[in-house]
Amino acid sequence: MKNDRLVKLIATILIAGSLIAGISSCNGGDITPETSETTEVTTAITTPAATPTPEPTATPTPTPTIAHGPHQKLKEYEALKDLKYGINSIRVFSDGDMVVATRNDIVNGNYKGSNDGTVALHVIDGKLDQVTAEVDTTPGTDILGTTKDGRIVTYDSEDYGITVWSKDLKTSDKIGKANYGAVYNQEEEVIVFNRYASVCKMSLDGTVTRYLDKLYSTRCLNYDQESKSVVLSADDDNDNAAQTFSLLSLEDSKVVDVVEDNNYGEAYFCGGKLLLSYPYEKKAYVEVRDLDGKLAATYKFKYGAEIATSDLTDKMIVKIPEKYGYNYVKKTLLLADPLTGKYCDTGISLKDTNQIAITYDKYSEHFFIADSVSQKKTKARLIELCPECFDLTEDMKTGELKHYERPEDKYKLGDGYKDLRQKADGIEAKYGVKILIGNEILNRDISYAYKLTSMEKTKLSLEDQISYVDFALDTVEGNLSKYPEGFFEKFKDYRGKGGVCFAMVDRLVNENGNFSASGEFVFKGSTSYIVLDSNWLDHTTTHHELWHAVENIISIVDPDSFSPEEWDKYNPKDFKYTENFETYDSIDYSYMCKNECFDPNPDDIYFARQYGTVYPKEDRATIIESFMGNESWYDPDKYTSCLDEFLTFPHLKAKLDYMGDKCEQVFGVRYWEN
Repeated sequence: MKNDRLVKLIATILIAGSLIAGISSCNGGDITPETSETTEVTTAITTPAATPTPEPTATPTPTPTIAHGPHQKLKEYEALKDLKYGINSIRVFSDGDMVVATRNDIVNGNYKGSNDGTVALHVIDGKLDQVTAEVDTTPGTDILGTTKDGRIVTYDSEDYGITVWSKDLKTSDKIGKANYGAVYNQEEEVIVFNRYASVCKMSLDGTVTRYLDKLYSTRCLNYDQESKSVVLSADDDNDNAAQTFSLLSLEDSKVVDVVEDNNYGEAYFCGGKLLLSYPYEKKAYVEVRDLDGKLAATYKFKYGAEIATSDLTDKMIVKIPEKYGYNYVKKTLLLADPLTGKYCDTGISLKDTNQIAITYDKYSEHFFIADSVSQKKTKARLIELCPECFDLTEDMKTGELKHYERPEDKYKLGDGYKDLRQKADGIEAKYGVKILIGNEILNRDISYAYKLTSMEKTKLSLEDQISYVDFALDTVEGNLSKYPEGFFEKFKDYRGKGGVCFAMVDRLVNENGNFSASGEFVFKGSTSYIVLDSNWLDHTTTHHELWHAVENIISIVDPDSFSPEEWDKYNPKDFKYTENFETYDSIDYSYMCKNECFDPNPDDIYFARQYGTVYPKEDRATIIESFMGNESWYDPDKYTSCLDEFLTFPHLKAKLDYMGDKCEQVFGVRYWEN
């Protein structure tokens, strides 16, 4: 009995010694031998919203066993040391292997326009530290993530395609399309994105579930698997830089507006919180917010500092830019806990770098950092970092970020326009649109192509100004009466914002002064601006520009709705649009418009007007204007309406039928049949 007890005592001491050695290895960064068996352990980290700083627990969290080896502070891989192309992104497989994307138009960190921007995928064996597979793919390709069974998910920003690759990169399968970026959740194995003007979730078999409609200018920025929340960013309808961050719950489709800001910002989920990063204020700021949008903390860093994190961890990497020498850049990496406000320097200082890709791997619970060198060296670095091996003892600096405040209108409407304003208010209330007149247009940054002039800034007498604007309002009101009741409500986004806004200006002249227009359509934020020249307004212009607005919404909801391949089937064989507003009249075709073609043969007519040969969009807009705004064009002795005569042209009727199908799918009506 005594000998048995002695054996058990010795065994207990040996086991305790092994545990102490393992803990020492994690803290000190020493490499310990791999065990013969490994078990993947994923620890979900959740923090109650009411306690931004979690209390330490008495029982230590078990150290997870890592598929690719034991803990060490930092491990640098050599597999990419001779790679000269720029790093785009990096992701990790469950077995510790990695996949990296590089661009060939970034050589040694510098942009080379002579190259085509082709992206290459490189698979790296984490144990052997060797590249095992490579393939060139399209320029817009980026890695979204890896699957549990060892495949690779990519997104192409050029054709919006989502593709799943085999690990050896020999086979690939395009499973669907996404718009406005895409976020892959490694735990659920789903892609979350904005398409069809909706928030969508796509499984790896291509099945798509839609959650929220009418997101006309909204992007999905990130997804939190634990709370099933999506952070959204909606563009402003006036300030090009302003955006509104919102949180959408996929559980109940409720949306909470978080904050509006006009400085570049990024959004992440981390430890059950929402992180909003603003690198380019006078200082860089990181806001920590609860998932109801309430502010919990704000941290301040050097200008240009950026963060990288994941909803699967409660830590973040902070990239602090530093300058040294002449035009050389290095970045120091900090490891920080946004929930407690603590951080430490990781000891990683990446010199000669202008590109860093960072990912968090849920299997190892490590960060992986890849960067490409920006000078003459031909080396890409790849580093693995163990967050649990660092002691976070320093306090991050706190600060207060002053957010965007929408300015009051600088320009006021003149007293002489009060009656016109009252008239415009009545039209707005009746049809659900907005109307800007006089100096009101100067408070909006609307047009990209034309310089807009207020009628109040012209040399016209006040009496003439009022006469022109009054006539323009009458014209617009008459045109709007032809649309179905409630039609313009469909242009407003999920928040009830945006819609159609008419801007009555003096004239539209481009910057060079060599081209003018009677109207223009501009889409900003969720607002469809219809800019109209009050001096040169007929009944066709409003309908022409409103079709552009209609087609824009259709194309957002269904990006493939007016594909060139489909539309070209309705044109003459070998026809090509001029794509030039100054030379379109050089094309010799017959047109329906009777001041451009006398006594036309209906079988020869493919275009309503010569202007329709510029672009497909102008082709479709001239079709609409030809019968909605030209009552004088038809023969009342033969036809009951201009549309009735229009339908006698078989090629134009076929085009209109195609347009009608697309319009009915989105707006629920062929509005010209009203």
